[in-house]
Amino acid sequence: MPYKEESRVAAIIPAFNEEKTVAQVIEAVKSCSLISEIIVVNDGSDDKTGAIAQAMGVRVIRQPKNLGKGQAMQTGSTETTASILIFIDADLIGLKAYHLDRMINAIKEGNADMSIGAIDRRRRLGFIFMHFFNHTYSPLAGTRAIKRDFWEKVPSEYKKKFQVESAISYLAKKQFWRVKIILLDQVTHLVKEKKQGLALGFIRRIKMFSQILWINIFIRFFDV
Repeated sequence: MPYKEESRVAAIIPAFNEEKTVAQVIEAVKSCSLISEIIVVNDGSDDKTGAIAQAMGVRVIRQPKNLGKGQAMQTGSTETTASILIFIDADLIGLKAYHLDRMINAIKEGNADMSIGAIDRRRRLGFIFMHFFNHTYSPLAGTRAIKRDFWEKVPSEYKKKFQVESAISYLAKKQFWRVKIILLDQVTHLVKEKKQGLALGFIRRIKMFSQILWINIFIRFFDV
């Protein structure tokens, strides 16, 4: 790995068949002045994801087949020398530059080694419940800003598919990383069933949860 460029922030967007949302995600990222470079990793998509990203003038790295989210993240990280990496899900709806500013500044200002962009789940609970919950978010949030030095501490065998978020969170807790949760207000994501159809989306959701369950069991028996 070449020397780290301390002042640079690289946005890495893993994307597999995200033609419905990737443009608005890229637009938000391009609007963030703190981000120096944008890399979309087209993870074997067979739709227009790559073409859309290419047309928007960002760098696109194409993986010839679908290798999974974790590998796409790793591929993107090897294509930049930036000292701060921000991984951004390509299926987000409502993402704005100020969300990314908050996540990046948490690191730049020395308050965190990693920040997690958490989607607010309260809206799904209804208006009344909004007043009883300060925050309800996914512990497996995929949008994260992290110092490169800390990303490189994650063993490569855990940077696979949907295992990566669980592995990072476990390692962060074990090694006492400073982690800051940034609530992505008004942000949602396009669920798999809407992206890929009810049947295929459901199957892929089950596969995702099985990978997450497996890694959570494994890393508790075998130290990372």
